[in-house]
Amino acid sequence: MIQVHSLHTALDISLETIALKEEDVYNNEPHTHSFWEIGFFEKGQGVHTIDFIDYPIQDGTLYFLKKGIVHTMFRQKGSFGKVILFSDEALDNSDLLQQLVYSKPHVYLNAEKLVFVKQLFAQLSFFKEAKYTSNFIRQSLHLILTFFERHASKSILVDEKIHAFLQYIETHFSAKLTIEECATNLNMSYQKLHTEVQKKLGKSPLDIIQERIILQAKRLLFNTQESVKEIAYSLDFEDTSYFSKYFKNHVGCSPIQFRLDSRK
Repeated sequence: MIQVHSLHTALDISLETIALKEEDVYNNEPHTHSFWEIGFFEKGQGVHTIDFIDYPIQDGTLYFLKKGIVHTMFRQKGSFGKVILFSDEALDNSDLLQQLVYSKPHVYLNAEKLVFVKQLFAQLSFFKEAKYTSNFIRQSLHLILTFFERHASKSILVDEKIHAFLQYIETHFSAKLTIEECATNLNMSYQKLHTEVQKKLGKSPLDIIQERIILQAKRLLFNTQESVKEIAYSLDFEDTSYFSKYFKNHVGCSPIQFRLDSRK
C-alpha cells in the first residue's frame, strides 16, 4: 500500500523547518498525506515529483500539496525553508480550498515576494509560539494560502457544479462508475452534466473518470508491490486482461511495462 502520513496536533496546524545541512541530499519515499501542506524554499535545489510530474526546486520556491496526492522530494545539501501542515478544520473557507485544489503546485517567487512570504510564515510561527488564540493562527494561514492562490497558475477553471462533479469522482472513481450515476447524485441530467463538463474542462465526463482511474493505477503500480490482478480488482475491473488492455489504450504500454519503466 502507499504510505500515508497523518497530522497529529491539537490546533490542526503544524509548522516545521526544512533544513538540509549535514547530508548531501534528501530523497524521501513516495507517499501521500491525510492533510494539506504549504511550504517554501528560501534556498533549494532538487526535484519535487507530484503524481509523475517533475517540478524543479529552486531558490524562492513556494509549493502547495493537496491531501491525497502522491509525491516524493529530492533535495540537495543547503536547502532550507518552512512548511505548514494543516487539516480541513484549520481553514473555514471552502471556496479558497476549492480554488487551491485546481492550482498548479509550484510558484517561483522573486526576491521581493519571497520576503513577504517569509514574513507571513514568521507571523504564524510567532502566534503559535506566543500561544495566541487559534483565530489568529488560522487567519495567518488564510493569508498565506490566499497569496499562493493569487500567484499560482490554474490547471482548470471550475465552478460549483464542476467542483461537485470532480469531488464525486475523487471519492467514487472505479471501472463501474457511470456518467448516469454521477448525474443522478449531482441532481443533473446526463446531457446537462456532459455539456457543462465539456464546456468548462474541454473533456467529456467519461474522459475525466478514465483519467482518474489511470492515475490511481499508475500510483499503485509505481508505489506498491500489488500484482496487476490485485490492482485491477481494487479498481473494480472484473477481468485482469481487460484492465491491461484498458491501461495500454490510455498509457501506451502494459501495466507491467509501466511498472518496470517508472522504477528505473
